[in-house]
Amino acid sequence: MFRSFPDPLRRSALTCLVGAVLLGGMAATARADSIVILEPVSTVTDMGTSFGNLVRLRDQSGLSAGYTSSATEFDAYIASSPTHQNTGGGVAWGSAVGTPTGNVVFGLGSTTLITSMALWNRGSGVNARVVGFDLYAQSDNLFVGGTFLGSFTSSPGADDTAVAAEVFTFAGTSAAFIRMNITSVGALGTQASLGEVAFKNPEPGTFALMGLGLIVLFGARRRQKRKRAA
Repeated sequence: MFRSFPDPLRRSALTCLVGAVLLGGMAATARADSIVILEPVSTVTDMGTSFGNLVRLRDQSGLSAGYTSSATEFDAYIASSPTHQNTGGGVAWGSAVGTPTGNVVFGLGSTTLITSMALWNRGSGVNARVVGFDLYAQSDNLFVGGTFLGSFTSSPGADDTAVAAEVFTFAGTSAAFIRMNITSVGALGTQASLGEVAFKNPEPGTFALMGLGLIVLFGARRRQKRKRAA
């Protein structure tokens, strides 16, 4: 195909072709199967604890089906309808009585691209379920500041021991911590409680390869411009 081209032009054309193929292949991979579920690695709060443990919000202890963090495909897992089985306070967390609003900060382990949060609300105890909350992307685990991701409303449904996940989506943002600012709970609630939280993130390896494709294309274009200028 490129045999009739002069050598420099042939090399540039081949480089562009390889870069385009790489970029296109990686983009298709990213769309198809590169979005994984991420389990937080740490949790802190300024709301106190009356029952359960903050670890329970991120250890899958109450989920009807587990997942492998950074490996299980997010949408496929959520589509399988895993529920949070809350038969008591042992697999959930509740804030101090009299403190229904405040902050819970989830550490992601490193700066990571996040596009959604999956929330399993408290199963039993409808008055203590979280209803309204804001999300912030942060570089630290402080209870203030950060990049505002949006205000959200949970609709967990009837008071039940098995609660399905709700997924809250926002603009893709890189963060080391996600702060959940709880703004309201059930109508008669005097505390806040949650079952489980996880996040949705594109695999960094896929996007690194996409970036490599862009670099290849950019380098080829620069070499062509230099040759024309000479």
